[in-house]
Amino acid sequence: MKFHERLKSYRSNMNVRQKEVAKRLNVDPSLISRYENGVRAIEVDRLPEIQLAYSIPDKIFYEMLTQADPKKTRLQPEQTKELQSLYNDALYSSNKELLDSEHFRYFFVTLSSLPEQERNKFIKKMTRELEQLKTEYPVEDHH
Repeated sequence: MKFHERLKSYRSNMNVRQKEVAKRLNVDPSLISRYENGVRAIEVDRLPEIQLAYSIPDKIFYEMLTQADPKKTRLQPEQTKELQSLYNDALYSSNKELLDSEHFRYFFVTLSSLPEQERNKFIKKMTRELEQLKTEYPVEDHH
């Protein structure tokens, strides 16, 4: 299995969308797709950023890069859960200021108090609105 295939598999196992990784790298999601499908090579100097954006532990990233035996590096369910937790912790740490803000806490508490079906509808609607805002206020892609 090639690096780009392992990268895609890792992200998929973590239940992380390409859009989320793209946002963390400040690039267009289509670039992540091209990386993961092997259409575009990942520059060596971007590897640390990639590792950070995907929150891949050093040992696993090394194995991905060196193409170690995939049978030995295949994640077990408990490893996947642990890595998902590490990913979420890294995401929290990198956005702590926002998450600790009074407005965001109020938003989160209000959202969590909604019935699940209504909450999911609201999240989908807000996601569409955020995508619209991105087109109105584009962030410059540095890569």
